[in-house]
Amino acid sequence: MAIQFFEDGFQYKKYIEEQLLKIDNLEERSRVRAAVEDMLLPFYEHVEESYKQLEEKLFDARNEYHGSFQLFTAIEARDKIDITDKSMFPMRMQDMEDSNILVEDLLQSIKQGNEYKIYSVFVQADYAQIRELEHIRRTFRAVIRTEDGEYPATVRLQRNYEYINMVKELYQEFQNNGIQWKTVCAPYLHKIFDVHIVSAECPENERIEEINIFFEEYEPFIKYHYVPLWNIRQFSVKTSVYPSFCLDRIHYEHCIFGTRLVPENDYLVAGRMRLWNITRRDGDLYIECDVKESYEWTLREFCYEPRNRYYELPVMKNEKTESGRYIRTIAEAKRYVEELDCGAYIELKDVNQKPHQQEDETYDCDAFIIDEIRKSEHAPDLYFEFTPCDKESILTRDMMSYAVSKMQLIYPEYHCKGILL
Repeated sequence: MAIQFFEDGFQYKKYIEEQLLKIDNLEERSRVRAAVEDMLLPFYEHVEESYKQLEEKLFDARNEYHGSFQLFTAIEARDKIDITDKSMFPMRMQDMEDSNILVEDLLQSIKQGNEYKIYSVFVQADYAQIRELEHIRRTFRAVIRTEDGEYPATVRLQRNYEYINMVKELYQEFQNNGIQWKTVCAPYLHKIFDVHIVSAECPENERIEEINIFFEEYEPFIKYHYVPLWNIRQFSVKTSVYPSFCLDRIHYEHCIFGTRLVPENDYLVAGRMRLWNITRRDGDLYIECDVKESYEWTLREFCYEPRNRYYELPVMKNEKTESGRYIRTIAEAKRYVEELDCGAYIELKDVNQKPHQQEDETYDCDAFIIDEIRKSEHAPDLYFEFTPCDKESILTRDMMSYAVSKMQLIYPEYHCKGILL
């Protein structure tokens, strides 16, 4: 029968002593005892210690805290933003500065048949109006004012995707860090448009002081100098101690001491370096990768400092927990939508596959996720019917989009659509 040396409670020294007593020849027993004490016992003790360390590391890995990585998003007028705030940060720091419009570049671009971006605006309107504005590709009259006079121009609005691409980049880093993705609720990012000059008659040797644009019936919705915010701060930090081998003896483990981090916050390794694992133990951050030398890491810090200032528009957040993965009834779906903090905007009334004539009123918050489990072009439609709780809110269809995007991850075999009753 095989002896289980590494079973709990097995007394290997007692077992060896019993086996030695079975050797009748005293001289031979002495030689075997010497060999056992000099070679076998030290080897066994080393293996036992290594086995226990491996067991402890595997147990610790099962109980590591991976963080909640909850994302908050907002938008605010530039002159009301305090960049020393520790709870919300501009998604792009360059948005805090005035854009520099060079007449030479502007006219050269137009001469080559291209449009010239001058700045971005926030369109404070419902998604239905946003979609209309995006599709009509309408031009608006503008006036360029310089030191010497005023000159006519025309401009066009185009959807801005720079901030949405930042969310896409964040998703890719979540995958690289081995962190489960949670759909981001960021409605304001879908309401940002770039203003492009299509034509202008401004002389090359003048300096632009101001550009006045006449957006006509859209004028009440256009907000200038608004900056998207989120609770992510980016900074660099070097490996705290020399990297050590991982359990597989192939990759290397880098440690960043918790004294350089905030215990309550979550951290994500930015960039495209291939990572094998990232964990938090006793406040320290451990990164497993192929780099064997000390490294300068770029970290994304998810800050959860209490917000002590007022924002003109609501601060949005994504789901903190991952409940709702096994929704099988309409009642469960309704409860899940309420858990998403959508209750102030929408109420789910029904889920069905009835034919609907009206156009899809939602967008996919996870449109950048493309893999084998995503919905097929030929998948059947599954409709989620909502009613608005606040008919004046500009966020109604955005919250529908967020809820339907979450449902799409739960039901990849369907093409999920949102309908407003």
